[in-house]
Order: sequence, then C-alpha cells, then structure tokens
Amino acid sequence: MLASQIEVRKLSILLDQPASALADLTAYPPEALRQLRHLCEEKCFASDRSRFHRWAQWTSLVPPPLMAALARRAGPLLTARIATEMPSHRGAAIARRLPAPFLARVCQHLDPQRSRELIRELPPTLLVDTALTLIDEGAFMLLGRVADALDDDATRAVMDAVADDGHLLRIALFMESRTRLDHLVRLLPRERLARAVLLATDPDNDLMLEVIALLGNLGYELKHQLGDLVANQPATVLDRIIQVAEAHRLWPDLIPVIAELSPATQQRLLELPVLQQQPEILGHIIAAADQHGLWSRLLPLVAMMGPALLRDVGNQAAILDRAAISRAMEAALTTEQWPALVRVAQHLPEPRQQDIAHIIDDYGKVDPALRQRLVTLAENNGLQALFA
Repeated sequence: MLASQIEVRKLSILLDQPASALADLTAYPPEALRQLRHLCEEKCFASDRSRFHRWAQWTSLVPPPLMAALARRAGPLLTARIATEMPSHRGAAIARRLPAPFLARVCQHLDPQRSRELIRELPPTLLVDTALTLIDEGAFMLLGRVADALDDDATRAVMDAVADDGHLLRIALFMESRTRLDHLVRLLPRERLARAVLLATDPDNDLMLEVIALLGNLGYELKHQLGDLVANQPATVLDRIIQVAEAHRLWPDLIPVIAELSPATQQRLLELPVLQQQPEILGHIIAAADQHGLWSRLLPLVAMMGPALLRDVGNQAAILDRAAISRAMEAALTTEQWPALVRVAQHLPEPRQQDIAHIIDDYGKVDPALRQRLVTLAENNGLQALFA
C-alpha cells in the first residue's frame, strides 16, 4: 500500500537510513508502521529529557534576546531539545529573534508531538520564511508535520507564498492528520487545487504518487470532486494513472477512490483499452480487493462491466481459492451485490463455480430462503447445471 510506503519513508528519515534499507517493512500495515515510528520518536526524544528540562528551567530568567544569541552558539539540536521543554510562549519569543535558515535546522530536531503549541505561536511571516527555506532543502516530510500544527491564517500565508503547486502536493503527502489535510485542501482556491491535480497528470512531472495519496486520504466529498477532475482528463492521462498504479501496486489505495467517483466517470475508466490489453492488471486488482477487504468496493464496479471485460475478470479470478471466493460472497451478501458476482461466475472455470454452489448450499443450512433466492438468481444467469 502507498500508505505503508510513505510510513517507511518517514521512518527512514527519522532513523537517518536510506529508504531502500527498510523496503521490506512496506509489507506491514501502515497503522503498525505508524505505531513503530511513534515509538521510535518517543524513544529518541525521551532520551535525556529530564536534563533538557532542567536546562530550560535554568534559562527561564535569561532575556529572550540573549537566549537567541546563546541558541545560535549552541546549535540547532540543543536549541530544539531545550525549546521543546520551555513554555510555548517563551520559546516563540526566542524564535522570533532567530533567522529563518537557523529555525529550519531547528525544526529538524523538534519533537513533533510536543512542539505544536510553540509552532502555533510563531508569526505567519516567520513561518513563511522558514517554510520556504525547508522547501529549498527538500524537507517536505518535515513540512508535512509542521503543516499539521498551523492555524488557518498561517496555512494561508504559507500556501500563498509557495508558488509551485507541486511543492504543496509533496507537503500534503506527509501530513499526519487526515482531518487537517481535508481542511487544508478546502482552504485552497478551487482553481489552484485543479491546477495542482492537473500538474500531477503531466508526464513531465513525477507527482502521480502524491495525487493518488491525496485522493486516498481526503474525505468523501473532496475525493469525489478531485477524483472526477482527474478521471475526466484525456485517455492518455488515465492510462498513465493505471500504469503507475500497476507499477507500484497501488490498487489498495486506488480501488476506494474509484468506488466513490460518479457512475459516468467509473464507466469511462472501465472502458479504457489498457484493461483489456493488459488483463493481468485485472488479476492484481482482484488480488488487492481480496487481500485488503475491498470486495464491497469492487463488486459495484464489476456490475458495470461489459461482456468482454467480464470474461477477462472471470479468467483472472480463476486463481482465487475457495476461501477467497467465500470472502467475495460474504461481501456480496452484506452489500446486496449478488447480481455482479453471478455475472462473473458465468466466466469462472467449473471448479470455482462448484465452490460457489457449495457455499450457497452451506448458506441454505442456516437460511433456506436465502439459498433459494441465490439459486434462482444463478439459474436465471445460465448456471442451472450447478444445482441440477
């Protein structure tokens, strides 16, 4: 999943290790990786905390201008550790007297959980200068963490100062709070948001992963709006999205996004030639739906497929075992998507069709009326032989 890849990138930066050295961790769920990262952060920042707290107390009577001068001599690491132990208003009073390049280096050592109030007390102009310095240094993950702590005025000031829409997408990629991300996107003027999304669909830009992550993390309304905006681009753009998702195995991220697009847009995606030209893509989509519990999101799309695509889906679904077939049927049962499942069943090999028949018979032991309803549906779709 893309979320796991992002968590590994965050962890690699925290541990000062190349992401490639931690690549095996992408197999783990993002929630587990996030917990691991937070534990690592807590361990890192808990080290010698009592000592830094004492130092912060000792300096409480030193005037802010003198403390700013001492901070520059002490360096960004010591400054960050002591500032985190200070009352936020005092830390902000000292930070106002420090240049943005120095503050950008201090930000790299701040405890992200315990410095939120300090960040909120900084003036927007200083935050803008610091953010632009961090952008110049490519510190987008750090900016994502800082963006979570900004109030609306500071957020607008930073967004207005960042001319490159691609930079905003890279910052959004690393934001922690989905609620805050949703709010940040709503603060953007609609035309600028559209520009940013369209910028990512340009093959000359390497921003497709950022857009897919953004779409996956937004709330329903914005996901629907931006997803339709992306999906209404020329077929070459949509083909590129499919190819990027396939290359990076992003179907667990993309299936929920596609499921929330308008029906007309969904139909347009399903009619893309690439899905029939590369039927193995359908196999990877099916596998992702099964592994990540996304059958209920995929089956409504199956219901919209034409005969040719359904045949390809049936051929690819032949690799599923009985347990996977059972999971798909449970999803169809809870979401009333039996017609979609039966349409695919027509194109499955006989052993998989027999699996479906046996599972329906098992349902009948508990609910005979349900079995009869499913048998009738199957027989009406050319599967009479299964229940003869």
